[in-house]
This record gives sequence, C-alpha cells and structure tokens, in this order.
Amino acid sequence: KLSTSCSYTPSILGYYHLSRILGGVALVPPAVLRTVDLPKHKEIGKKAMAQTKAGSLIRQTWTGLISNLNAGINSPKRDLLLTDDWQQSYGALTKNPTNEDKYSEFFNGGADNLARAKNFRGNKIMKLLGQSASVSSIVSRNFAAEPVQALVQMKDASDMIILDTIMNQQDRFGNVHSIEVFKYLENGKVATSFNMTPVEATAAKAVKVKQMLLKDNDCGVAKDNIAVKAGLAAQLKHLDPETYARVQKLDAEADRADVKQFFVEELAFTAKDYTIVRTNLKTLAAQLRTACQKGSLKLDLDMDAQFAGAQPKAVSCQ
Repeated sequence: KLSTSCSYTPSILGYYHLSRILGGVALVPPAVLRTVDLPKHKEIGKKAMAQTKAGSLIRQTWTGLISNLNAGINSPKRDLLLTDDWQQSYGALTKNPTNEDKYSEFFNGGADNLARAKNFRGNKIMKLLGQSASVSSIVSRNFAAEPVQALVQMKDASDMIILDTIMNQQDRFGNVHSIEVFKYLENGKVATSFNMTPVEATAAKAVKVKQMLLKDNDCGVAKDNIAVKAGLAAQLKHLDPETYARVQKLDAEADRADVKQFFVEELAFTAKDYTIVRTNLKTLAAQLRTACQKGSLKLDLDMDAQFAGAQPKAVSCQ
C-alpha cells in the first residue's frame, strides 16, 4: 500500500512497530518498507486497470496512483510516493492474514467515522471497561470460555484505543478483524495457541475465543484523530499493566534524538508526523498517569493474575 487515498505508508509501518514497542499488542501484522522500479509499477497498474471493475473503489484508487506515477517529479504527491532519485515508488508491504472475520462485536454502526467511534462508547465491551470495580469483580476468575473471552475483549479494546489515540487513526470502526485462538493454562500463565487439534485442545483444557487482529492500519498519523475526538481513552477504567508501563516508558524516551531518528529514517515519518504522534503520546501518557494516581484507572487487565493465580504485575503509576 502506498500513500494514496486514505492510505499513508508511515501509518502502516508505524502501527507494526508501535504494537511491538507496547508488547506485541493487537496482533498487528508485520510491515516493511518496499520499493518498486517505476516502469514495473506502471506495468502492474495497466494490468490492474484491465482487471478491476469500472466505478469500483479499487479502480478509483489505482487510477489516482497511476496518475501520480505517470506525473513523476511533477506529481503533487511525489515525496509521499517516490524515492529521492524519482526512479522508484515506495510503500508498505504488509502481511495479509487469512481466515479472519470482521469483528462484529467491535462495531456499533454510524454514518461516518466520528459517529462510529462515538457509538462504540456504548459498546458492551466499553461498558465493562468503564466500570469502576476491580476486574475480578466484573469478570469471573473461573477459567472458562465466557470469562476468558470477556477479559480478552477488554484488553483488546483498551489496547486498540491506546494505539489509535497515539497514531491519529481516522478510519478504525468497521475495519477491526478477529481470529479464533486457543487459551490454556501452562506453568502459572495463560498461554495462546493459534492452531490446536481437538485432541490437543482437550488435553490442555483449552478454551477457544476470538482475539482481535488489527490488519487495516493505513489511515493514520497525518489524519484526523477520531479516537481523541470521541474521547475514547477517557472512558477507560481498566488497562493491561504492561501496556500502561510501556506507554509511560516510551513517553519518557520519545524526545531522544535516536528515537525520533528511528521513526523518521526507518518508518518514513516526516518531522511533522513525528511531532503529531509525539504530542498524542505525551497527552495520553499524562492522562493515563493522572487517572492512575487518582485511582480511577486500574491496571488489572492481567490474564495471568485473573485466571492462573499469578501475582499481579506491580506497576507504579509513574
């Protein structure tokens, strides 16, 4: 995907690396920077135009891209699409997982992006995240499919809100997917398997649940921050302690020159892009820290403590 229409290369690259920085949250597929020789890309474009339906969104997207590729150095989007010598296009090559489903539980409808985000505030998962009681009072500690699913959804939703708030996501709701995974107890922890035979699942006493897959992350960074406009982070009363700690750690280090350099040189951020994301991170980290210090945000979305009897992760609000 290249920086055309809503798509923006730094957003795709940034989501993957930010998800890793925050502990591998949200099952964001790997994404790398990829270049294609300009003549080759134009050739691919001709094939696409011959095979796509007139009036379709994909046809419109190809039309816009080919127009910019043909314009080359004269394209208004040249810096977003072409390498410095104007001989290659560049974009994000990302793995496209299969066998996923639209995550209907994460979509409450709405006429536009902001309406959908506001409607999500009334989602049943968000209602759980908005309760002030401890998570062990909200969700049963019995290791069974229903309570495990509830806690997985609470963690997925809160992690998604953290990512989207930092990354200026404009087009999330309706673009959330899920896959089925197996959760089971092993050595005092909740383990995950993406593939188990019935015999293996029975032997491990595993439960099958849905887990969120964020594979559509192209409309962010230089976009309209719908998560902020809808006030989603302010609704959170519960958060994974590791996610919280990693947000605070990243905030403490984000002004270092080498951190900014990584985002700019490796993830194709502009200086303005980094300023936007850095500001989002700083605001969010302070908001979460204040809520934690007041006791209104509980760092208790801890699968191991909830179901495996492990000691809760000790995380300071600082």
